[in-house]
Amino acid sequence: MKFVKKFVTLFLALTICLNFCGCFDKSWAIKSGDESLATGVYVFFLMQAHQEAMQKLSNDNGTPDDISNATIDGQSAPNWIVEKALSMCKEALAIEKMFTEKGLTLTEADEKQIQDLVESIMSSSSSAFENSGISRADVQRVVSSQIKRNKLFLSTYGKDGASPVSDEELNQYYKENYLKLLFYSKMPTPSTESGNTDNSNSENNPESANNENQKVETEESIQNELNAYVDAINNGNKSIDQIREEIKKSASAPSGADGDPLIEQIINPNSPTLAAEIAEKIKTLEKGKASMVTFNNVYFFIYNGGAPSEDIDFSKEASSEQNQESTDSNQDANSEQNQESEGAGQESQRDTILSEMKQAEFEDKVKQKLDSLGFNINYNAVNQFNPLMFNKLVNAAA
Repeated sequence: MKFVKKFVTLFLALTICLNFCGCFDKSWAIKSGDESLATGVYVFFLMQAHQEAMQKLSNDNGTPDDISNATIDGQSAPNWIVEKALSMCKEALAIEKMFTEKGLTLTEADEKQIQDLVESIMSSSSSAFENSGISRADVQRVVSSQIKRNKLFLSTYGKDGASPVSDEELNQYYKENYLKLLFYSKMPTPSTESGNTDNSNSENNPESANNENQKVETEESIQNELNAYVDAINNGNKSIDQIREEIKKSASAPSGADGDPLIEQIINPNSPTLAAEIAEKIKTLEKGKASMVTFNNVYFFIYNGGAPSEDIDFSKEASSEQNQESTDSNQDANSEQNQESEGAGQESQRDTILSEMKQAEFEDKVKQKLDSLGFNINYNAVNQFNPLMFNKLVNAAA
């Protein structure tokens, strides 16, 4: 449920930023047959489309202050945002149609998950939604559609689905598409607000005294250090184990629980959740080679250890999740911490890999259904909303 949860933070900013008039046409925005989506659902998707537009523009040449004249995929940014929002509306209706045609239903657990997520969002943003024309029912419709999408996907490719994907197929995909990477990261030392070097209070502030003894890390010093590691690896002068030991001896090297400064992660470079800067670097990095990349003012040394060689035992993962569900059922159902654990546990490693493996194929099925449907758009309702009205939201959240 990452799709839905990310809106919780987004709407916290929305509460502060939006103060629109509440006099809207609150009827339907789009119809397909007997099913329709309310105007508030369109506004919800308009917000998401605006967020995606800002991300696309940022990935290109930096987000301009005024995106009204910017272009995305050959369209003006405002038109792209509107078309994207309408496309999301159409897809939601197509998903609901497919869900019903397949005879699927929402269980009590599904309904509870929907209500918990809606409550989490509405508790911080109900007044903002009211000002922008989004009702609780609109939020519930969006969340419910996403839950149905997930269930529809698993009913197709899950273990008991119509076209099930076996553990063997998943492991083959895993070993062919994932990489075992080692990361070491550093950030420049924050500059002090004053040049005061008085150490008279160091006895009362041991942390301050320790910081004074730490090596000051500048962007230049970090780049020189990490590039030296990269060159040593790529020129064959040192092994990754030698680099590890060299970093350990560095006075500024952080130490993990096992004392290893290199953090291992197994990553799919083509995953849509991976930052573009990291993904682009990894895709061109040969096995046994290293590189440096900067992301959000953090400098990363990256080493490609090659594809993972061991299979994942998904049966252990399933057993672990069942035990967690059993434990959660005996705890306070209203605990926010338990709700977060429940949501996290539902996207297992198997589901994540399955999604990456079959998402494109599933999207084709949705598109085929979408193309077979007819849609009517209520432009009197849709045109009430300026696609750039969320610019304040982006600036406040930045």
